[in-house]
Amino acid sequence: MSFLKTCAIAFAFSSTMSPVWSDSASTEKLKSTKHRDVAITKITSHPSLDLIEKGVLDVLKKADPDLKIMSNNAQGNITIAAQIAQKFASLSPTVVVPITTPSAQTIVKAFKGTGIPIVFSAVTDPVGAHLLSSLKESTESLTGVVDQPPVTKIIEVMKLVKPDLKTVGVIYNAGEANSEFQIAAFRAAAEAQDIVVREVPVAKTADIQMAAASLVSDVEAIFLPNDNLVISSIEAIIKTAESRSVPVYVSDPESIERGAFAAIAFDQYEIGRATGKLLLEVLKTGSALNHPPVLLDNPKFYVNENVAESLGLSKEFIEGLKKKYNQFEETENPTVASS
Repeated sequence: MSFLKTCAIAFAFSSTMSPVWSDSASTEKLKSTKHRDVAITKITSHPSLDLIEKGVLDVLKKADPDLKIMSNNAQGNITIAAQIAQKFASLSPTVVVPITTPSAQTIVKAFKGTGIPIVFSAVTDPVGAHLLSSLKESTESLTGVVDQPPVTKIIEVMKLVKPDLKTVGVIYNAGEANSEFQIAAFRAAAEAQDIVVREVPVAKTADIQMAAASLVSDVEAIFLPNDNLVISSIEAIIKTAESRSVPVYVSDPESIERGAFAAIAFDQYEIGRATGKLLLEVLKTGSALNHPPVLLDNPKFYVNENVAESLGLSKEFIEGLKKKYNQFEETENPTVASS
């Protein structure tokens, strides 16, 4: 029996370290007693990404309290992300965990040729991001957890809330490959329902409030993908949308507490736990080969009931949505809201 020992390596180029959670509970170690380090990096810190990291760490600390953890985030800066990746590569950890597509891309580039396995987390489209050639197969050095938002179900909820819905606005960072993938999927699902999608790309935080202001007078709802730049500044969008009573739908459950109306999304902590479990399998074999990517398929419905009330939606209607999409029990489709 032994206790968790964690270490966080501080880098000169980053002033903020991600937290490393500790636990004194004794657990059975993995079979191998070889000294191992796990390096974790993410593009920025916001509630969802922090929960993913916590899920990873909780699985690791339970499996092997003696694993040493290096953790850092790039503060939303791709240059810093590349510097973190280079620093981690120079330290030769046993395995590395990049959270989000931008971090995974920088890590894969920095670790090329090292043979060190990489287990990514919360990557929406690893094929489109040129990380993997297939969602069904890993490589010797790369696997991970894929979180493709269920955009068809999100559109379905929008139509239940407003049956005559005709226009939806989206705000996204065109520089993130994961966002491009989500917007393309959302656009296709919307067009199949004869819904017009008005897209406003942004490149920096300062663009976001202006993007929201340009949309709210012309759309009946706003959808925000799992976009790290946009989600980090979601309050500016919500404040602008509230001024016109435009509901904001998201694929990020933690944004519900920040004022978004509704989401059908994956539990972020469970994404982290799934990543941690996959990482343990990779640690046992020393390779990502034969550990195919994990595709999540259990989204849940999340709703901000205060926002629902402000939109004039009844408690009975919201409860019907919860039962339908969270499958608490078998239920008929909820009655659509009045338009």
